[in-house]
Amino acid sequence: MHRVMSSLSSDEPTANVSHLKMKAVADLVWALAKMGVKSHAARGLLEACSRHATSNINDFVPKNLVRLMWALAKMGHKPNEDLLEAIEGQAIATHSDFKPTDIAHLLWALATLRISPDENLLATMLDQATDTAADFKPVDIAPFFWALATMGVTPDGRLLQAMQWRAKAAGGSLTPKNLEKLIETLEEMGLEPDAFILEVKRAKDMAAGGKYEAKNLAKIVWALAKLEIMPDSDLVQQMQA
Repeated sequence: MHRVMSSLSSDEPTANVSHLKMKAVADLVWALAKMGVKSHAARGLLEACSRHATSNINDFVPKNLVRLMWALAKMGHKPNEDLLEAIEGQAIATHSDFKPTDIAHLLWALATLRISPDENLLATMLDQATDTAADFKPVDIAPFFWALATMGVTPDGRLLQAMQWRAKAAGGSLTPKNLEKLIETLEEMGLEPDAFILEVKRAKDMAAGGKYEAKNLAKIVWALAKLEIMPDSDLVQQMQA
């Protein structure tokens, strides 16, 4: 790993990563992303990793596949056509092993890079999301919907119902920030978050404890108004306090 990392400051146009396993490739690119390295500063290394990953795509498990895509998105590095096609194919082949966090992060990465995913991949991931909706972590719900909104994808009724049920069940765990982002995203998609009235109440309760800024409550009420949802009287009173 030290040999590979040192190539970032060398004059070599590419790095020798052929000795790395796919987990190590994903971890390497993830580490670069976490350190704030941008695509242009590590182009040779990223191209070498891309070629190696493409040639060994069948060795990727979902977690590492998504880790790689998430890191590329954070670095602003759009995968070349060969790698993207390989990633999409492997994701479809291993979709049954995708956990909710994997689904949310993969779609987030594609949306961040402004990549329109293969129709089969999108359909497969949405079906998997529907089947695993009950296991979604609260922190992954808003990014999941943001990705769909960014890609111009409207979830079908079954998926929307399943995800709203999950958000309702996880109400106490949703932070005000995630709640706010989720409602705004659904509003942008033209979807009415009926189950999220309970989440607004959660935000109101936190506001009573001084943990929720008035400007954020204002954004929620604005989103509800756009959706033509009448906020309850308690929330209105909280805004006036």
